[in-house]
Amino acid sequence: MSHPHSARPALTAFLACAVIAGCSDSTSGSDSDFIEVTKAPPAAAVPGWPLHDTIQIRLVDGADAGKAGIPVQWSVSKGGGTVTPLSETTDADGIAAALWTLGPAPGINELQVSGGGLAASLQTVGRAFQAERVDAGFALGCGLVAGALWCWGNDAWVHSAPVSDRPDPFGYDSTTSPGLVDDSHGLIDLAVSDNSVCALDRQGTVWCADADAPTMTLMPGLPTVRFITRAHTGSVRYCALAASDSTAWCWGSMSPPAAVPGSSGLALMHMGLSSAGQVFACGLRPDSTAACWGPAPLGDGTTSASATPVAVSGDHHFQDLAVGDGFACGLTGGGEVWCWGKDWLDDATGPSAVVAPALATSGVS
Repeated sequence: MSHPHSARPALTAFLACAVIAGCSDSTSGSDSDFIEVTKAPPAAAVPGWPLHDTIQIRLVDGADAGKAGIPVQWSVSKGGGTVTPLSETTDADGIAAALWTLGPAPGINELQVSGGGLAASLQTVGRAFQAERVDAGFALGCGLVAGALWCWGNDAWVHSAPVSDRPDPFGYDSTTSPGLVDDSHGLIDLAVSDNSVCALDRQGTVWCADADAPTMTLMPGLPTVRFITRAHTGSVRYCALAASDSTAWCWGSMSPPAAVPGSSGLALMHMGLSSAGQVFACGLRPDSTAACWGPAPLGDGTTSASATPVAVSGDHHFQDLAVGDGFACGLTGGGEVWCWGKDWLDDATGPSAVVAPALATSGVS
């Protein structure tokens, strides 16, 4: 980057001070030399986590050329945490970079960098993890932060980053600390099943990863979708609603995506599993009535299974649904909760069948 010589002192002060924290004047370098911050930290980041990207500075001389081979020192001056230099000296372009992991507590974190008689301070604020969306399977949790996917838990295949140009998005080690899986797709929704995760981008494309293939990969065979859901476990684990006609499309580790016959026009859907591992799913029609498919009972008053959605009896109109393993409940606008399917609590010898919606409670808000 080239700058008029007369603007350099003001630019230097802006980069080292105004953008991040403060600055330290040159101690022995030429008056025309300066530190340019080429990759600054974000205004806020998560305590105890490595930043999404490296911190990078460039030592520049009076001719706007990078100063190569200059030793650079990095140190944490506030907030705790660690900094890992990626090289001991500047490269041929005068660039030096480091990986910064914030301290464990919320608050100000400050990093000092010096080289060639110049010094600068960089600052960010540690804030608690604030995900826009989260989901979890049996022992894996994931969340979206500004379009980036982070995961954690006993089944997680992400971990704290090794020394590299950026945090490594996978590593196969179990961890309870969140690790970055993907920050390149601008994700807006996610679903977690078992030890895998699928997420939806703004274009309606689905990307998935698991322990065997930990890089987010395009899910082939799907139309553009607007919604994604999952069951916790099972060979078929995910469903999505097509953006064009709201038909349900489902897939899993052993089966490619396929449309569910007769499922077009669903306003929303949720899915669970039966005791035999079959998909049990329900959705809301545009008139807010419910329809379900999978193993019986499906709430239609019979004990018949169906591969296509059948109407839940009683002409109930729901504003939301919840689906578990072989059972479902719907919430009406009046605060009533009606449930149907397998009753896992009613019979000590095994679940009994609730073939039509039964009032579970009222006054729910």
